[in-house]
Amino acid sequence: MAFRAFLIIFFSTFFQTAFSQETPYYQEPEKRKYAYEKITMPNLSSYTIKYYLSLNGGFAKSYHHSGGDLTNIVEVKSPMDTYKELNFGINHNEKYYLETGISHQKLQLNSYYGFPFRIFNEQNIFLLPFKVRKTVWVLDKVSRAAFLMVGTGVNFRVNKLQESEISEKLYFKYGQPPEQNDPESIDYKTLKKFPLLNFETNMEIRGKVTERFELGLFAKVLFSGKKNLSNELNLNYFNGQTERQVDRLKGMQLWFGLNCRINSPAYYRYKSKVE
Repeated sequence: MAFRAFLIIFFSTFFQTAFSQETPYYQEPEKRKYAYEKITMPNLSSYTIKYYLSLNGGFAKSYHHSGGDLTNIVEVKSPMDTYKELNFGINHNEKYYLETGISHQKLQLNSYYGFPFRIFNEQNIFLLPFKVRKTVWVLDKVSRAAFLMVGTGVNFRVNKLQESEISEKLYFKYGQPPEQNDPESIDYKTLKKFPLLNFETNMEIRGKVTERFELGLFAKVLFSGKKNLSNELNLNYFNGQTERQVDRLKGMQLWFGLNCRINSPAYYRYKSKVE
């Protein structure tokens, strides 16, 4: 009977000790591993840190401006094209986001004339973005699984462009003596330019598929000034008159598409409220 009582006391003490060793109650808050171990203390405020890798893809639309007195112009196009962007960032408490990465876009400006004559002008652009964003609305406040974010940033062009000016003069051929009001020649030039720095504003609706994987829809506008692609053409007549046409990209682009993001585990941090 005494031996049985000894066994009961021994195993009871053993399991109580083992259980007390598994709990992180006596650990410092910063060293606790799991989310459910995060505690609330009167003198501590907690926040989370997450690192993430995101891949953006979609379409980019540039806008153009045309001016001149050429009557034989048919159409000017800056066609919509695809773009890609890879970003690495840090998420502070699901509220503030800071990220950088690399993005690629293809710019195009194509001018079509009724002679017929075509000018095709294009350029590949690689940008290094630095962006900051903020959550302005939690769409699902219970599960906190969907967010609306707005932000701003700057983009640095990292590739060296061929900013050469391509120009040429072409003469029309006639099977009989031309009239004075017939065109004699065409001279044209294309400029391949894009500024070293541009600015952006962005907006994104983001939803959590899991804690580690998220999907989002976003749109952003880039402002790059007036130093962009341009086409210039002069139509010269035998009577000495000249008609001129200048087409150029405006300093505004619209990007929109899909965002896929992979998050790191959440790292919990604590800040003392006591000075």
